[in-house]
Amino acid sequence: MADDDDDDQAAAAAERPTRERRQGRAAVKEPARASEAGRGRPAKDERVQRSIRLTMPLDAKLRELAETRGIDINAAVSVAIAEDWRRSCGVT
Repeated sequence: MADDDDDDQAAAAAERPTRERRQGRAAVKEPARASEAGRGRPAKDERVQRSIRLTMPLDAKLRELAETRGIDINAAVSVAIAEDWRRSCGVT
C-alpha cells in the first residue's frame, strides 16, 4: 500500500507545473580602468563614500543651489565642496 501512495504522489508531482528558479545575475563586469585625467569619475576602487550631517539652514541653501542649477542634492554638495576648495586655493 505504501508503494502505491508513493507512486501517486510522484505522478501528482510530475503533473504540477514547475517554476523556473531565478538564478543570481551573472553580469560580466569589465575590469576597473584608470580614469583619464579630468575626464569622468575615477574608477570605483579609487573612490571613497562619506556620510555627512547638515544643519537645516545649510541643507536649505544646498537644496536652493540644486534647484537653481537643475541638479540633485548630492551633486549640489559636490559643487559646494569644489567651489570652496577653489576659493581656498585661489584657483579661478
